[in-house]
Amino acid sequence: FIHLAQTELAFGNRARMAIATPNYTAQPFDQDKWMAKESSTGGREAFEALVAANAFNRAFFKSLSPADRAAPFSHPEFGALTVDWLVHQMAGHLIHHLVQLEQIART
Repeated sequence: FIHLAQTELAFGNRARMAIATPNYTAQPFDQDKWMAKESSTGGREAFEALVAANAFNRAFFKSLSPADRAAPFSHPEFGALTVDWLVHQMAGHLIHHLVQLEQIART
């Protein structure tokens, strides 16, 4: 859950920065280096952080106008993007990992 909580925080921040900052360029991050610094975070803490950050982001995304969702930003590796693209990417990322967790739970 640590990786999911971290990306929920990072990507939610990216969306907010893209809406509030003209010509925003997102800062890439190395998820493995982030994980290495959070080795003492427990599963329950990470899960609770994920749930809270996800609820915070969903409320924010629900409040966005079509113009907000169309807000452009750039990423050094992925090029020109929009907040709407990021919202969908976040949902897909979460679903991908939740499916993995379901598979692990069944074994």
